[in-house]
Amino acid sequence: MTALPRALLAAHLTAGIAALTACAGSVTPRAQTAAHTANEAPTAERALPALQRLAEAQQASPHAPARSLAPIAALTDSPPAPLPAADLTAGTPATTPLASAIAHFQSQLAPPPEAAPEPPDADALVQSMKLYAAARLALLNGDVAQGLRDLEAALRLNPESPELLETLADAQLRTGRRASGIATLRRAFDAGSRDPRSLWLIARDNLRTSRRDEALPLLASAWSDSLLRTDPPLALIVGADLGEALAHAGYASASAELFSTILALTPESLPRTPSTPDTAEVFRRKGDLRTLEGDQWMRLGNTDRAVTAYRASAQSGSIDPGAALARTVQALAQSGRPAQAALELLKDIEARQGALDERHALLARYLSQPEAGIADLLARAITEQAGTLTGSTPSTRLAMTRLAAACQGSPPDPAARARASRTLINAVPQTGADAGLLGDLLDLTDS
Repeated sequence: MTALPRALLAAHLTAGIAALTACAGSVTPRAQTAAHTANEAPTAERALPALQRLAEAQQASPHAPARSLAPIAALTDSPPAPLPAADLTAGTPATTPLASAIAHFQSQLAPPPEAAPEPPDADALVQSMKLYAAARLALLNGDVAQGLRDLEAALRLNPESPELLETLADAQLRTGRRASGIATLRRAFDAGSRDPRSLWLIARDNLRTSRRDEALPLLASAWSDSLLRTDPPLALIVGADLGEALAHAGYASASAELFSTILALTPESLPRTPSTPDTAEVFRRKGDLRTLEGDQWMRLGNTDRAVTAYRASAQSGSIDPGAALARTVQALAQSGRPAQAALELLKDIEARQGALDERHALLARYLSQPEAGIADLLARAITEQAGTLTGSTPSTRLAMTRLAAACQGSPPDPAARARASRTLINAVPQTGADAGLLGDLLDLTDS
């Protein structure tokens, strides 16, 4: 449409909207409310139950065309696609169970030295033990400087003692001497130490310096099922890093299995151990880790487990809970359940009391594609929801009305666009003239 006809049409629409608004002004607020309720109540009775019934039907018999929904470029929080069938056969990394993956990477860790180092003479050994005892006492009393001096003196007498090296490394790390502490832990490892916490600390340094391949055998060797019983805080922090490393290495099943185990732990359930302070970081990242777990289930083609993880992510204090919603909606739709995806979107809108953001609009547009087959049903549900939300305001109702019209107007057929136009025009008595609503009407006319 050229600029002049569009301008003329805008003028006519503006005049029409003004007339509708004037008519609406002659109606009392009580009458407006009654008319609004009477107009929308039948829609609510039809739309939401219909969506729920359709969701139940699609659970049993997925809607195949929805699997080919086109991605929305601006919708960046999308779940990964399932892996090809060839990558999901038995024996591939993606399907390898956790126990087998752990054993595989543990076998890559260098074994402790077979020959024990030559011990110091008896006098030196006794003196180093005395210094070690004095160092432990100083550290317990908070005299870290004295403890470090005693430990360093003990190591000069017995330089290959894993126990002395681990204690020195712990003291160095506690005083902020990270580089020295990690270097000492590596010396302890070379001397034969395989302490789980020490292995985790070395692995973390490898991850920090992008040496993921070196970190995996260390993390796998630090992990054991018994660790969940003997030191749950350490199991949590080791498991979090190991789960991420396994995911990046393509071990989807092992990663998802590990995440589902460790992320069930709660701060209240953990005993106090030296690793307890380190768990705070994991709990801060729990939402992101749940999202990563869901991504692994998606790669394995298990949409139900993926959606469960994504929902848990949204409830875990994630920095961006909307990202979990976007993944949930798309995962359900791509599995042939667009009606359930729509219900997830409506539930989130209700929880936010109609405070829409760009992601809601993108998800509604995604679900309004012809392949999903629910554009009009979703639009009707949104229209009804706009009038029943707790704490809704004229601005939120207007935004939801425009969203509903956008859903109706998505299919490229005149009848759908006519319904969208009617939705917008019918909202005028309640919302008044609005520039955005006018623009939507013009867009529908231009298309």
